[in-house]
Amino acid sequence: EAFLHRRFSRLVVPFLLWGFLLALLPIPGKEPEWAPTGSILHGWMANGSLSLAAYNILMLPFNFTNSNIHFWFLYVIIGLYLFIPVISPWIRQVSTRGLLLFLAIWGFTLCLPYLQHFPGHNLFPALHGECDWNSRSLTYYFGGYLGYLVLGHLMIRLPRLAPAKAIPLAAGMFILGWAATYAGFVWTVAHKTCGKDLEFFIEFLSPNVALMTIAIFIAARALLSGGW
Repeated sequence: EAFLHRRFSRLVVPFLLWGFLLALLPIPGKEPEWAPTGSILHGWMANGSLSLAAYNILMLPFNFTNSNIHFWFLYVIIGLYLFIPVISPWIRQVSTRGLLLFLAIWGFTLCLPYLQHFPGHNLFPALHGECDWNSRSLTYYFGGYLGYLVLGHLMIRLPRLAPAKAIPLAAGMFILGWAATYAGFVWTVAHKTCGKDLEFFIEFLSPNVALMTIAIFIAARALLSGGW
């Protein structure tokens, strides 16, 4: 309760305030209507009984719109904040080996899209219990951005490397992750896949991006500690 009051409110209140203000600001060019065609909201907007600003404000609790499209990640962060009090007791008492086991499963979930959604293919349309009435697979609760929270905690718990060792290691990891991202993106462009597939190799929940994230953390932690 104390955590939600002190920290969660510091995120939600500015989020709602800025979302409200951005909904009132004019956007250059013609802003498309985000209300689904045929919906009640779309009908209200068409006949002028609901303005676009009002629609953007009403949508704040549900999703971002064109007025605050850059807020997409805040919905993710709010969800993580809600889960932190649940996972904190486990984080405090779990061993390093337990964290590594969790992250091993998380890393496995990052690789699953390569099987299920490989650009231009549909090798596994459903995995581990997924079907029309169940979109949550066996590894569903190990996936997502929660893994980055656990990863950050593990990186802090591990011994800090000296810059002379950390920088070459981080550089090698970053180059490897960047090379995989670049090569994958070039491949998708060359094969003229759909727009969603073009972002497949640059998604935040992918092994190559996770590898670059670890590299940046190692380098930043070593440099901030000094000790050259």
